[in-house]
Amino acid sequence: MANNLKLITSETFGDLSCNFYRNMNDDILLTREQIGLALEYKNPNSSMSMIHKRHQDRLDPLSVVTKLLSTDGKEYETMLYTERGVMEICRWSNKSKANQFMDWVWDIVERYRNHELTTTPQINMDPITESITSMSQAITTLITNMAAMQQDIQDLKQSQRNRYLLENRYPSAWYKKIAPKYKMLMEYFDCDRKELYSSIYKELEDTYDVDINQIHEDYCYENHLLKEECYPMNAIEHDAKLRDALTLLIDNSLIKYGLKTEEEIKNFKRETLFDREPINEK
Repeated sequence: MANNLKLITSETFGDLSCNFYRNMNDDILLTREQIGLALEYKNPNSSMSMIHKRHQDRLDPLSVVTKLLSTDGKEYETMLYTERGVMEICRWSNKSKANQFMDWVWDIVERYRNHELTTTPQINMDPITESITSMSQAITTLITNMAAMQQDIQDLKQSQRNRYLLENRYPSAWYKKIAPKYKMLMEYFDCDRKELYSSIYKELEDTYDVDINQIHEDYCYENHLLKEECYPMNAIEHDAKLRDALTLLIDNSLIKYGLKTEEEIKNFKRETLFDREPINEK
């Protein structure tokens, strides 16, 4: 095994065979692909990669990129996670098998620590088993690569679509209704929209203990956008709870500074042609 990794056992989780490796630090490791397959992700490597990116600060120290030897003697690069890394991934996964797989891995590791497992031989494996394993790995790699390519294409298409919709969409009904309220506050405070928005973000963060920058980043990530391609207000408007919180903040401010009464806020509507007084004909 490359890079001082040793295969200590192969165990079956449902119908899936999982290889457990040990390194020189006596960490027990599983490959990213095995974890993703066990949790029943359609695209295991891609899904594991997304979880890793979201929690990189936690998972970087609990993972290692290394090369393993296939049964035909060729090296292939893969990422493995320590037992703690596996637990972290299961904790963040929304898959129904997460708790079951986490308990199962924990039991295997405990059996190994208690010397209740027999180490799997590393050499002189049965030729038929080697051939089947090699073929299975080749097919799995091919399927995984094709799935990853399809996912990349879908992500690219979605990214382009989201950019188009963001650039060409009409203002929402919510924005059209709250824009006049922004204007009243900007006139009252003698500030521009940028300064008003900055104060809104701070008020939301301090009042509701949220991180607007993180919410903005998550929105961009989920919609395959760069941060400079959208604004924090886009992310706030997309979140129903934050949108309601912002509306409450603006309405309370209008009342506080005497710009509107509670009754006017309750019955607030944009001014239209139909608000004009009728012309009395003589």
